[in-house]
Formats: sequence, C-alpha cells, structure tokens
Amino acid sequence: MFDVKWSTEGSNWKRIEERILVYWRDFLQDLEGSSCFFTTGADEVPALGFNFPLQLSFIHPEDLQTKCCTAGFPYANTCAMELKIPVVNDYNTFQRNMAAAISMTVTFTNQ
Repeated sequence: MFDVKWSTEGSNWKRIEERILVYWRDFLQDLEGSSCFFTTGADEVPALGFNFPLQLSFIHPEDLQTKCCTAGFPYANTCAMELKIPVVNDYNTFQRNMAAAISMTVTFTNQ
C-alpha cells in the first residue's frame, strides 16, 4: 500500500529504517482503518485505489532541526498522501506515539 523512501542501501539509517518498518507493520495489524484517514484524509481506500501511491518515509533525529516535525511523532501530508514515521528506540514508544497522533485526527475533520 505504501511506496517506501529508504535511506542509502548499506547505510546505518537503512538498517534502522528496516526495524522501524517492522514496527509500522506490527502497528497496522492492530488498527481498523485509522491509518488511512491519518495519511490521506479518506475514511477508506477508494474502490479504484488512489491516483498515485501512498508515500512512506522516516523522521530521523536530524530532520527535527530542519523540518516542522515533533520528536517521536508521525507527520502526515494528506494532500501528497505522504506519511513520515518516527525513528524511535523501541516498539512501545512507536506504538504509543502513533496511537496518540492518529487519535487526534478527528480535529482535522469538519465534524
């Protein structure tokens, strides 16, 4: 479902990103569609799919100094359908921060 933007093959960041992607896949197994809304603004995947692939990238510690991201939390650009997930030290932190961010998506709607 996501087109992953990896760091350079063979780099330390790539190795860490592979671990974070496992966290992401484990986290998705516990969700019931909330990640789709968080990433795209859509409640579900359209019957014919999206016009372009969803992008998945990683927020590294050095990104926090140059971009508007909060340490340890994901960032979603629903117009570009891009999700940036945080590089953290353990799954519990990843799960807690992802769940907190996704639970706040209700503030994005007009309801």
